[in-house]
Order: sequence, then C-alpha cells, then structure tokens
Amino acid sequence: MRRHALGSPQHRILRIAVSFVVLLFCSTLLYSCAVQRRLRRAIAEADRDPITSVIRGTEAITLAPAAGDPATSRTACLMVHGFLSARTDFADLGERLVRHGITVRLMRLPGHGTTPVDFAYLPPGALYKAVHQEYLNLRERFDRIYLVGFSMGGSLSTILASEEPVDRLVLVSPYFGVTYAWYYVLPAHIWNALLGRLIPYVVRTDAFVKLNDRTLYDKIFMYKIVPTAGVRQLKAIGQTARREELLRKVACSVLIVHSRGDGAASPQEAQEAFGKLGSSDKEILWLKESNHIVFWDFEREEAKDRIERFLTEPRPSRPEIP
Repeated sequence: MRRHALGSPQHRILRIAVSFVVLLFCSTLLYSCAVQRRLRRAIAEADRDPITSVIRGTEAITLAPAAGDPATSRTACLMVHGFLSARTDFADLGERLVRHGITVRLMRLPGHGTTPVDFAYLPPGALYKAVHQEYLNLRERFDRIYLVGFSMGGSLSTILASEEPVDRLVLVSPYFGVTYAWYYVLPAHIWNALLGRLIPYVVRTDAFVKLNDRTLYDKIFMYKIVPTAGVRQLKAIGQTARREELLRKVACSVLIVHSRGDGAASPQEAQEAFGKLGSSDKEILWLKESNHIVFWDFEREEAKDRIERFLTEPRPSRPEIP
C-alpha cells in the first residue's frame, strides 16, 4: 500500500513540481551570480570623471548661444533622456537649437551615468523631482521653457507639463507602456513582478536595443545591466503619465515623434495618450523605418528637422493651465 501511494499520479506531480522549483531556484541563483560578476566588471571598466564619478559623456551640460549673438532669445529647452541612457539619446539636436538662440539644458537623471546600483536604490519620485528642479532652475532665468523628452524622459516631461507652465512639449518615442512581443509569453511587467525580487539585475543584450540602423550604434550610451527595481519605477512613471486626468491638463503645444515599429515604447499607448491631451495645438509624426532610438535610426534627420521647425516657428500662445 505504501509503494502504491508513493507511485500515485498525485505524488509524481508533486515530485515534478518540487524538481521544477528547485531547478528554477538554482538557475536563478547561478544567473544572478553571473550578472553580479559582469556588473562589477562594468563598473570597474567605465571611464569616469575622477571627481564626480560620472561616466564621461553622460554629464549634464548647458549649450548656450555665443555671447552677443543677436539671435539669442529668452527661451530655454530642457531635454530629458530615457531609461538607463544619457544625453546621447538626442544626438546633435541641442546644437541645432542653439543656432536659433535657444539655450539648451541636457540634464542627467539620478541613477544614470554612474552605476546601475545607484538606480536600483533610487527612492520613488527621485526622477521626477530632478526634472522638476531642472525646470525651476531654468524658469528663474528664462521667459519661455520648452521640453523635449525621449522615452521615459517623455513620460516625465508629460507629467511636468501637466503641473507647470511649459510653452512647448516634444515627446520622442514616449513611454506610456511597453510594446508587447509574442515571444515575451507574458507581458514584461508580469515577468518583472514574478522574478524581479529574485533577480535584482539582468543583462541587456544587443537584441533588446531597439535600433534598426546599427551604423552609429557605438555613439549611444546605455547601461548594459538593468536593475529590475528601476524597471518597476519605469512602469510606475508610465502609468502616471498616461492617466487621462493628467493628460487633459497638458495645455501647451505638443509634438509627438514616434515610430510605428517601435519595439520598446508602445505606439498604441502613445496614440491613445495623444487623443487625451488637452492641448488644442498638437500633432504627431509617425516614422516608418525606425525603431525606438529614432535620433540614431534611419529617419533621424526627418525627426530632427520636424522638431527644429516645431520649436522655432510661431505657434499659438499657451493657454493657462486650469
């Protein structure tokens, strides 16, 4: 009778389930150890400023028109980069705007340009607080403030534009949700909820860098190790930015530049957010041959030209935020 009980279908199912859990635990442990070694190596090999410890090329910078330039205006543009990246997201867009007399501030988000560990331990709200402070600093010195946000920077810029008197808003590949792919099986945020606590860091392979034109790939900065705690922050920011009551408060002129083939930030979510924006002066440019990182992709010049015109040509005056 005992041998029969041990060989019952229920017992075999239990043994399979236990074996699966043990295998998953061991695989997760081995993977985490391998990623931790890679993380330590990446931190040690990064080219950093010896004083600030910020990786060279990711520092916040201000581009200002030459002193005495007659084109100099009372306008500043704040550029907010994306998730795990840096000001390289914008290529030479800042330099193009400076030629029109616009002062350009390319900020560095907290936890970026240093180490993925810094991002992993970043308190909730710190990213938006940093963007808001950059805005306030510019507002003290300039009459007009423009925002250009890429990916997660677009989400943060949308939130800011719903709360502060921004004059023009450009959202490039804005993140309002993740593009779903069939091979994910489950949505990305579900995987993060299931395994994120067990695996604090994951490797970001080249396959997950959404760029169709790879000729300028080495010009882009990004963390190759992804903190899963940062992914949870990204998800929360996107959820906040796509709330209808928040989008209705965005009253300034808005331009969205997005690719139909964006494999990272959902084009469908962006289209829905566009429809809910409260602005009476809004437009959207859909790209066809690019992926997510549009300033380095096949239609980069078209995207930059459109943004340059949007930010330098006359637009309707911004109404007051209700």
